[in-house]
Amino acid sequence: MLPARAASVRRSLAAAIGLRLAAVFGLIIAVQVGACLYENLGDHAFFARNYVDIEVRTVGALLHRGPGGALVLDEARIPAYYAESAAPRYAFRIIDPFGRRIGERNGQILSNLMPPPARISAAPFNWFRIAEGGEEFHIAGGAPWPSGGQVVWVEVATLGDPEWRRLWVLLVELAKDVWIPILPIVLVAFPVAILTVRQSLKPLQVAADQAQAIDARAGSFQIDDRNVPYETACFVAAINRLLGTYQDLLVTQQRLILHASHELRTPLALMLLELGRMPGEGARRLERDVAGMADLVNRTLQLGRIEAMRTPCREEVDLVQAADDAVHSLRPLIGQRGCEVEIAVRGEERFMGDLTSIREATRNLIENAIKHTPAGTRILITCGPGFLLRVEDSGGGVPLSPPDALFEPFRKGSASGDGVGLGLAIVKKTVELHKGRINAGRSTLGGACFEIEFPCAAKAGA
Repeated sequence: MLPARAASVRRSLAAAIGLRLAAVFGLIIAVQVGACLYENLGDHAFFARNYVDIEVRTVGALLHRGPGGALVLDEARIPAYYAESAAPRYAFRIIDPFGRRIGERNGQILSNLMPPPARISAAPFNWFRIAEGGEEFHIAGGAPWPSGGQVVWVEVATLGDPEWRRLWVLLVELAKDVWIPILPIVLVAFPVAILTVRQSLKPLQVAADQAQAIDARAGSFQIDDRNVPYETACFVAAINRLLGTYQDLLVTQQRLILHASHELRTPLALMLLELGRMPGEGARRLERDVAGMADLVNRTLQLGRIEAMRTPCREEVDLVQAADDAVHSLRPLIGQRGCEVEIAVRGEERFMGDLTSIREATRNLIENAIKHTPAGTRILITCGPGFLLRVEDSGGGVPLSPPDALFEPFRKGSASGDGVGLGLAIVKKTVELHKGRINAGRSTLGGACFEIEFPCAAKAGA
């Protein structure tokens, strides 16, 4: 699993591909916009024709049927820039098929450029002119416009376009040449591409979830490579080969440790017997060293046994009885250290689990509190409510930060402390075997507090 900070910084592959697609679409739009601007601004006649076409549509839309069925001009909707003034700059004229004016504004401008015809033919023509004096955007033009079941002739003109209506023309051209063709493609292709990438990466995410859920105690370390595409299957096969090698190494290591520990138990026990018969301080020091080695071997065997188990045994466990047995077996050490040990019962529910490992874990927790606190320390063992066991003391508190470091194998709270650093590791492995929880913190007595809780699903009779 990635650390929380790394997971928050890393960007998903789908997001990276999405950004690249967005960049590609942005480049396409930019090129298309550039082509449209070049086509309109680089060719004055082309741009002017587009202006005439749009103004013809704008003016033609002002026509509607009057009360007698004749076409009339909606005066209220005429744009303000066509208003008649001392220096008019915009003009329009609408002529029916018989040459009659339906409406106009500043018609003299158009009459100077193109006199109105007496009658429009069955197929009225388009016309377009640009002033020859070099004046900027002095243009005029006309085009047929269907309205009310007949075709009229709409003519428009501008002298310089001071209101910059050409900008609106440019926006219309951009919409027609860029946004209308490309936007639907972007709106459809972009989500489809992202969804396709996510669906394509889903088998890889499933494989990653399987790898993350692998338990070292499980019988198989393999990731399921069925129903995955070829590229993902190659990656999964490589990971499976790596996991297979790791599994072989782990099994070999466990066998080696267990075999070596088992072979050492008998010689160490014989050495202790022989040293017990020998007088002298040197023999006592050697006896203590050999006893420490024997303790290391025994705890290594216990830890190896727990790690080798895939599921806990189904035996009835009583935490109160386990705590009472542990205190009874540790009476000599309790007396030697002058500790005050109390068992508080908050519940006596039984549950199903591996009785041997739970007894050993309970004993290790209590022994740890006795050995690693000052003489005369008060120790409180609480059983319950439920399947909870808490061991508290009035000593110096948890010696390491973070407290979870104490549960690492061969990690001791102090370099000068007794023990080999496997007691709390055995406790943690026992809790993990039963899928419970373990916490280390500050006790209300002022010292350390270790708390383990087993799942309610393990209740006896469940």
